[in-house]
Order: sequence, then structure tokens, then C-alpha cells
Amino acid sequence: MKPCVLFVDEDQTALTSYARLVRNMVDVRAVTTVAAAAAALREPVPFAAIVTEELLPDGRGLTFLATAMADHPETMRLVLTSVDECRLPIEAINTAGVFRFLTKPCKPEVFIRAIGDALSQHMRLRRARELREQTGDGIVELLAGFQTGVEPDLSARAVALRQRAREVAQAMKLPFTADLEVGALLMRLGVATIPKHVRDKLHSGERLEPAEVDLVERIPEVIAHLLEHNPRLLGVVEILRHEAKVLVQDPDAPRAATRKDVPLAARILRALADIHILEEFGLSTSAALVRIRQVVGRYDSDVLKTIEHLYADPNAMAAAQMQELMVVDLVSGMVLAVDALSHDGVPLVSKGTVLSPTHIEHLRLYAELGEVAEPVYVIRREGQAAPEASPAAAESATGPDTAAG
Repeated sequence: MKPCVLFVDEDQTALTSYARLVRNMVDVRAVTTVAAAAAALREPVPFAAIVTEELLPDGRGLTFLATAMADHPETMRLVLTSVDECRLPIEAINTAGVFRFLTKPCKPEVFIRAIGDALSQHMRLRRARELREQTGDGIVELLAGFQTGVEPDLSARAVALRQRAREVAQAMKLPFTADLEVGALLMRLGVATIPKHVRDKLHSGERLEPAEVDLVERIPEVIAHLLEHNPRLLGVVEILRHEAKVLVQDPDAPRAATRKDVPLAARILRALADIHILEEFGLSTSAALVRIRQVVGRYDSDVLKTIEHLYADPNAMAAAQMQELMVVDLVSGMVLAVDALSHDGVPLVSKGTVLSPTHIEHLRLYAELGEVAEPVYVIRREGQAAPEASPAAAESATGPDTAAG
């Protein structure tokens, strides 16, 4: 069966002429208005491509294509127009994801080649989706097989991570998400490859020994090694191998790479996987984001901003950033979250103040006299190092910090 192409043009002569050029390649459905084109897309006919004029009796072709792109992402979009407007090609690409922009009169060989290229791209996108679904569903079935003997909710965790990976990738306009989604599923499957006592410690928040930390960090590399001989999964292998790399500027640092060397999909998976583990410790998504933002060089800032936009609660993030500290632990540059008060309720330093050495010295003098209501509540500004925690505080935070690392 030949693929179907939808032609939209008020000019019946143009419709007939261009449809005749490709009649051996495709089945043509020709309409003259946006309304008729929209009705055609609602029919149970998968169109491989849409070819439209820009100016139509009841609307703009680009507006129609932008709507079609959202509902039919695998349908290729082409504009064939007589409109002489130099900005149209840019608008077509930016707003409607147009695959080809052609002007009338169009040479027959150019038009035929454009349709052929569109059909090829449509087939690639469809096969990618089918591979994603088949491979993804197969992995989910494999994960389900672990439910009785390894982790009862392993499958659910894998599917949740996969869904987030897809949503973040689409928000960041990653053109192909199948490999990332499979990689996300396999990241959870990889947890089943480490010894049970390490898994138990990982999910309970218990401190991991250095050798155990290394086991956890090498999960992506282990899975990549298992898959590297499957040519259909080479994209997944590349993502998993890069996922373990830390984004730093020092090229000589172990397991490190600069941002441009690490694919966007790997950067997305790095952040989501660590947030996922922190959530298993009981942290909210917002609190997990605050925690991993404190790790310099490990994550892509644009990826974190996208995750924050999609899933975080601004109020919860602000609460997670707030710390209770004794006056002796204050650091210049911190911001007071609430007024610093004396025991009598007299404000000493106002809420919102960026603490300077003078402010801190002022509070320390009062603290030495026992006149400060401690602890005080502060917020660290982004990029500011955390103050050195007391031994008890450090011990209580070991679990989640180890997991994120």
C-alpha cells in the first residue's frame, strides 16, 4: 500500500498538477481549505506528509501545520507557496517544524525529490517509534520478571523514570527520544545487577562503603557493555557510557568530560537518575533538585532548569534551601530567611539581608553574650559552598549524598 499525502491548496489546477507528479509514489488526498484539511486528519488514515499553500481561504497554512505537528509528529510538513515573503521560511521552521519550504513555480524534479525525502524521514520516525515501543515494552516485561525475586516495584520505578525522561527531552526539543527512554528503563534494570545487600542499603539511605559506591556508579557502564553487540541499541549504549561522566572543565579528571562532549540525552539521564534515587530516600522532587544543585560540575544547568520548570514547587524549593544554623556557622553571602532576633524578640538583622562579615561579627558579639535566639534561618545563594557540617549532621546526611554521587 502506498503512503498517503494530504495536499491543501485553493488552486485546483496546482493541486492536480503537483499530485500528478507523485501519483506513482503516493496516494493523494486533495482539499482546498484548512477546515477540510483538519477534518481529513481526524480520519483513521495515517498521512505520511502534508503539503500546503500558506494563504488559504479560511486561514494560514503555517498555523494549520503547527497544530498538525502537535497531534501528528510523524507526519512530515511541507509548504509550497506563491507568497513572496523572505521571513516565511524562518517562521515555518520555528513554529511549524516544516521539513521543506518550496516556492511556486517549483521545478518537477525538486518537488518529486522533496516528497521522496519526506517519505523517507516519515519512515525513519515511524520505525524509531516502533523500536522504542517494542524495545521498551520488552524491557518492561523483563523488569516485571524481577518482581518476585529482586525488587517488587522495580518495573514501576523504571516506567516512571522513562516517562520523565521523555517529558524532559521533549521540553528541551530533543528530536529523538527513543534511545533515552530505553536507557532510562535500563538504568533501573541495572539496579538488579548489584548485590541485594547493596540495593537494600541504597534504598534505605544507609551509608555505602567506597567499593559499594563504585558498584552503583558503574551500573550504566555494565549495562552498556551488555548491549554493545546489538546494533539496534548502539544509541542507547552511547547514552549510558556518557551518563557516568561528570561535567567538569578539567579534562584530566577521572571519568570527566566537558559539556560539549556529552550528548544532551546523557545529561538528562544523569540528572533524572540521581533525582529518582533521592526521591526513594523520601525527598520531594523539589528538595532533590536543591540537593543536586549543590554538587558543582556534575549536572547540566539547562537540564536542571527544565526539570525544575516541569516538576518543582517554587515554595517547596525555597523551604528546602532554608537551613538552620548556629551563628558560629554563618558564612558571608548567605541570606537571612527570617529576622535574626534577640531572646527578647528585638530584630538584630532583618530578613532578606545578604550577610556581610560585618553582619556576622555583629551577630557573633551578641551570641557570645547569649543574646541571640538560635538557630538562625538562612538561604545559601546558588553556587555558594555549604558550611562544614558538624559530625552528627554529616553522619545523618550520608545516605542521600552518597546516592546522588
